[in-house]
Amino acid sequence: MSNGLGVESTAILLRWINEPETRGFALEDLIVITAMTGQEWPDTVDKFERYMLPLFRMQNIRFVQVARAGHLERDGIAVLDDSLEPHKLFAKGAYTLAQELQSAGTVPQFGGEHR
Repeated sequence: MSNGLGVESTAILLRWINEPETRGFALEDLIVITAMTGQEWPDTVDKFERYMLPLFRMQNIRFVQVARAGHLERDGIAVLDDSLEPHKLFAKGAYTLAQELQSAGTVPQFGGEHR
């Protein structure tokens, strides 16, 4: 499962963990993968580490954290962590979205307060 650390993907994970009848597979067969952009809100990182990672550990859910290794596609993908017992989000990534935007001369727009 691709997990963007947002509300929807987290809700799906919680439902699969708490309501086995909603999934057609065993949790030990689930691989959750997150692509770290280096732009996550600190409270998102804190909450995911505090609430979701313990569930992953208790249920033996494999959690893979990846990031772009550089500007070019040929730079590849960096595997930041691949674990059945994750304790930390490697949210900074390897090559961040901010680095990509700076190289392109663009700045992200934010529409207001993050809640």
